[in-house]
Amino acid sequence: MNRHTTVRAPSPILSTSDDELVNVLEHTLSISHRPTRPAPSNTTALTPRELRREAEYRSRDATLRAREARALEREAEQLRRQADLIEREEAQATAERQFWESLDEAPSSDDDRQTTTSISSLHSTTSHYSSPPPTPATNVLRGRQIAQSRTPAQSPNSPLLRRRQRASSPSTESSLSASTASQQPGLPQANRRIPTMPINFPPPNPRTPAPGDTRSYRVTAPGVEEVVSTWASAGHLTLPNSAAKAKLVTPTQRRRRGPYRYHTIVKGTHPGVYEGHWDTLEHLVKGVPHANYKGFHDLEDATTAFFFASLLGIVVSIPARNETDLGAPAPFPSLVSTSPTQEEILHALSATSANFLGQTWYAVFKGVRPGIYPCWNFVSDLVTGISTATCRSFESREDAVAAFALAEENNEVYTLRGDRSYVVPAL
Repeated sequence: MNRHTTVRAPSPILSTSDDELVNVLEHTLSISHRPTRPAPSNTTALTPRELRREAEYRSRDATLRAREARALEREAEQLRRQADLIEREEAQATAERQFWESLDEAPSSDDDRQTTTSISSLHSTTSHYSSPPPTPATNVLRGRQIAQSRTPAQSPNSPLLRRRQRASSPSTESSLSASTASQQPGLPQANRRIPTMPINFPPPNPRTPAPGDTRSYRVTAPGVEEVVSTWASAGHLTLPNSAAKAKLVTPTQRRRRGPYRYHTIVKGTHPGVYEGHWDTLEHLVKGVPHANYKGFHDLEDATTAFFFASLLGIVVSIPARNETDLGAPAPFPSLVSTSPTQEEILHALSATSANFLGQTWYAVFKGVRPGIYPCWNFVSDLVTGISTATCRSFESREDAVAAFALAEENNEVYTLRGDRSYVVPAL
């Protein structure tokens, strides 16, 4: 018998036409092998039509999920805005409460007189944010005493009224005149106090700009829109009001100077005097709260500034924000000792020239201790981080003195406190 035997189908099937055979086979397959809807992960057994339908289902599901995600994001944004609004209202209420508390405070002996600090007592002074460093006694020009501009309360028990009455009493006037007569030029004068910043301050009077202060500013504030001639007036009108602004309208020409060769770091991760490009030293002050540093072209100026800062006790080594260690030091060592002795400081300062700190002088109109200063390192802690602080640099000491005197006459010189905000809350 042959192994390859052909098995024929029954005769009724063979007698039908080819079309009928195809129809019978398709009907049989469609009944016995009808596919069920597979799981979303198994798409190999689906027909193209079912694949397109499944794709449409998934697309609609993704659209619904995206809409739900956007709705959740909008809800989260509304919650964040509500939290910001609550914090802003609390801050405004706190600022307003501090304003009125500052006006109702009784005068103390520290407010009524200032004692002259000698150079020998400055060496042990430490620097921190709420208590700025003392002023270099031999390089500070103190301002004249000006009266409080705010009208005191009519109540006989008002602290402001008592302060005004005491200032106008004969005993006080005689003590002031006697103290003023005994002062030497260039030294801080005792019993002469610059008024603290009130909540309602008088507008500046029209006047001519000081020599060396040739910039003009367009001031736009509630109830005020004019052009003023000094930054002391512009800052006086705009900084205490969040809705005010000042724009420089005088064209200025900046002098082109080469990069500083020496850098004095007073407050940073690794204080000292360094020589090199600033890009290699920036990490020493980056992220440091109220960092204090300055560049110089001459090594003598940089060294003298650091020695004066050491003498005043304002050299501070502090880590950056959110850091626990001081980080990497400078790629090269400091040119001076970071902990010089008093003998080394006095020996270095005795050999300095008359303009050892350069020709730039600074006038602090509003700050922790207003006055005239010869170097930015002395000014930094008096204005940095202080609400509404105002200062200006000048090319000579004479220009700074003239600008400060005019600011005093215009009631624009005030003593500020580092732990308070002097911005008027927006209504």
